[in-house]
Amino acid sequence: MFVTGLLLGACGSTQFGVPWQTLAYQGGTLLGASLETARECGFDQLVVTLGAASDQIRDRVNLDGVRVVDASAMPDLVSAHINACVIMMADKASDMIRGKSPLPPAMNA
Repeated sequence: MFVTGLLLGACGSTQFGVPWQTLAYQGGTLLGASLETARECGFDQLVVTLGAASDQIRDRVNLDGVRVVDASAMPDLVSAHINACVIMMADKASDMIRGKSPLPPAMNA
C-alpha cells in the first residue's frame, strides 16, 4: 500500500502580522514543526499545499523532500472558502505525481 501524507498549509491568514505558517515555534516555524512530525510518520510521499504566502514560506520553511502544491496558481479567488479547491488541486497533483490517468470527461446527462 502506498500512503501519502497531505498537509494543508494554504491559508493566507495574517491575523498575527505574518502568515501563520511562519510563526515561531520550537526554534523554527509552525509549518516546519508540522512537516517534521509528518516526516516522522514514514509516509511514502509527503505533499504540502501552499497559498498566497508561498514565497515567504519557501524562504523560511525546509521543504526538502516534500511535494508542493502551490494554490497561489489560481488566477482568481473563488467566492467561497478555498479549502475545497486546494484539496482538489492537491488530489490532482497527487494523481499526476503517481502517474495515474485522469478521469474521462463527464458525459452530458
